[in-house]
Order: sequence, then structure tokens, then C-alpha cells
Amino acid sequence: MAAVETTEHTPVLQTVLTKPLQADKTTVTTAVARVRAVRTQPKNKNSLTCSRNLQGKRAALLQPKKNGAKSWGVIQDPCSVTVKKTHGFEGSIMRGSVVYQVHEVFKEIIRFGESKHEAKELAREQGAKTWHEISKNIGIYSYKTADQYRDISKEAFRYAKEQFNVKDIEKLQGEHIRAYLESKIADGIKYSTFQKYSAALEKLEIALNKYAETHDTGKEYHFDLSSVREQAREVLERTQVTRAYENPQALINSIQNPEYHVIAQAQYEGGFRISELNHLSEKNFKENNTFQVISGKGGKDREVPLSKETYQALQSLLDKADKSDGKYKFNMDAYRNALKEAAQTSNQEYTGSHGLRWNFAQEKFMELQRDHGKTYEQALQIVSNLLGHERADITEHYLR
Repeated sequence: MAAVETTEHTPVLQTVLTKPLQADKTTVTTAVARVRAVRTQPKNKNSLTCSRNLQGKRAALLQPKKNGAKSWGVIQDPCSVTVKKTHGFEGSIMRGSVVYQVHEVFKEIIRFGESKHEAKELAREQGAKTWHEISKNIGIYSYKTADQYRDISKEAFRYAKEQFNVKDIEKLQGEHIRAYLESKIADGIKYSTFQKYSAALEKLEIALNKYAETHDTGKEYHFDLSSVREQAREVLERTQVTRAYENPQALINSIQNPEYHVIAQAQYEGGFRISELNHLSEKNFKENNTFQVISGKGGKDREVPLSKETYQALQSLLDKADKSDGKYKFNMDAYRNALKEAAQTSNQEYTGSHGLRWNFAQEKFMELQRDHGKTYEQALQIVSNLLGHERADITEHYLR
């Protein structure tokens, strides 16, 4: 693909090249079609000539100072924006901050000022029957909903960046989104909150597919949240107050898989989220049997002491690490199934992997007060720090 020629008049446009466009029998190279205006008028009338309708597209024709090939850029309003110095880019690569990338993708489905009712009727005419099917075929019509969905998508993208080193939003996959939602379930969020999060991320999937279609990247996105939705219904729609297991050690002793036994014991002793024990590496293991959680929820590292036996058992899992990156990984769904079977074997109700996190919080809190003379507030703050909570009041839910 040819590079776009530019002149000294052209400021930065935060986007990339996609595909050729035919306009007035001239082959032009296009940039991303939706760009925020950065200036209301060109610097001078000779440097930018506006054309409102070239083959049904809005475009801007740059006139270089010297004779040479003309340079084109497809933009939303050619009279209010100029085109970036873009030299030698090929294909479609999303660059920029988490905030920028999320906003660029969501532009594909923002429908402010349009009729949501008409969109829903059209979706029904095209075969959508359930509200879930309709929702996947319409855009976003509310400023408030757009803000909420973009904020959730930013948080999910940051999680993928921290946990999986995903820096390009176009590289997000279902496993990244499911892992993020699983971390929210592990935190014991309300089911209604989970529904809002999953709805937002399904819109992100739609936006990514629209973006891929607009820019002809050839990519498709299928997050498939059915399994994590089922897990949320199973765990979050509970009526009892506590989610702690009645006999956590009996539960752990009933796990047949030796690796999952170690993971469960570590959860019980350290209050870890299961995502924090996945992708283990040498960096997690510090002196004095201390395990370091690297970039846990909230992007903060924390250190958690373990018994010598559990620390060494956890470290021994690195013998099974992936040779390509030196990290030990396990199937979190298979781990949950092992816990479920162990709960049946030990005659306990299954409350998910986060149930062991609740056991840790309650037992550590009592230990700090009983054996170390800590006040309620002191013990609460210590447990909160060990759990990786931003606020101590969140930890209080675990103490019921």
C-alpha cells in the first residue's frame, strides 16, 4: 500500500490507513473514516480544498506545495480537520492509550440523536426475537449508557493488558473478557452488576466487529460469555449472606487433582483470586515464603505470606510451566469443576472458588484480633490489604 503524502500544513490525525477509494477516477489512499475535528478551518484556503461528496464519501484533497501525486484522506468533515503525516503504514493497527482505543471502537455503534425504537423494529424485521438478540443488532442511543459501557470496556481492556499483555484492542479475545468477568465474580459483585458488565462487553464485541468491517481488517470477534454467565447465575444469585465453606480443609482434601489441590490450598491460605494464581512465574516467589501478586485487580502488586509447605508446593508447579514463556497455567473452568466435585464429596454446598477467599478473610480477621490484639479497624485494614481491596468497606462483606 502506498504511503500518504502530506504537507507541512497537516497536523496529527490519530489513525491508520485501510483501503483504496475511487473518487473522480483518481485512486486515493484512505484513513479511518470517523475522526474528531481538530480545527474548524484550514490554515489557508490553498492548502486544503473541501469536497462534500466524492462517490458518496466525504473526503479532503491536499495540495502539496511542490508538484507531485495528490494525497487523499477520508474524514468525517473535510472542512474541520486535517490529515496526519502518515508515511509507510500498511494494514490496520490500533495505536494509542486504552481510553483512545476504546473510544475509537465505540464510535462505530454510537447513535446519538437516532431512534432506538426504529432500530429495534428493524432488528425484529431481520429476525431478532429475544431482547438479547435485538441488543446485539442495535447501537447505543444514550449518553449515559455510552459512558458506562466505555468505562467498563476500559477496565476490561486494562485487565487484559495487565494480565495478558494485550496492548491493541483489536487483539482482544473471548478468553481475556471471560477472565475479566470471572475476576468480578470472584469479588462477589451483585448479579445485577454482573449483568451490566456483560452487556457492556457484548456491545464491545459488536463495536469491534463493526470496526473490523469498516476498516476491512478481516477480523471477527466471538466472546461467547455463556459459560461465565452460567457461573454468575450459579454463584451470584444466592440468598444466604456468607459464601464461606463450612469446612474448607475437608473440601480441599477431597480434590483429586494434585495441582488443583495446591491451587485451592493457596487460595485458602492467601485469599487469592484464581486469576492471580494463573500464569505463575518466578517473579511471584519472594523470600520468607512470600508470594507476590503482580498487577492484581486495581493494577496494584501486593505480598502475601504463605506456609512453607504451600509456598514450596506452589513453586513446584513451575516445573510444569509453558516453556515458551516460563509461566504455569491451568484451566480455570476445570479447576471449578474439581471444586464442585469436592464439595459434593465433602457434603458441602458449592459456592465457587471465591468461597475459599471468604474463608481466608473471616479466619484471618479473627486471628488478628484474637492472637495479635488488633482492633476491629486495624484487623479490617490488614485483611483488606491482603485481599487486594481498594476500600476496607468492601472487605466487610466477606466478614458476614
